Amino acid sequence: MSYKVIQCQIAQGSLIYDYCDSNAQKAKLLYNAALFRIRQIFTGWDKDSRTDNEKEVFAEVDLLQQTYPSVKVKKVISYGHLE
Repeated sequence: MSYKVIQCQIAQGSLIYDYCDSNAQKAKLLYNAALFRIRQIFTGWDKDSRTDNEKEVFAEVDLLQQTYPSVKVKKVISYGHLE
């Protein structure tokens, strides 16, 4: 499956500017949150004592695996798991 991307510039006075700006900000925050979780799992995987952030992310992974037993997270979590 492939997607087609079109780049557009929307003026600040446009009717859809606020909508597009809000969704772009949310997409960036979601992407950053996903990268944060990926990094915390990667860096905390083999540690004996984890940081508070790593502990929180590993608790999320444990909850994910309890809710969906078919999901197996290894050293690197995939974007599919993050969905």
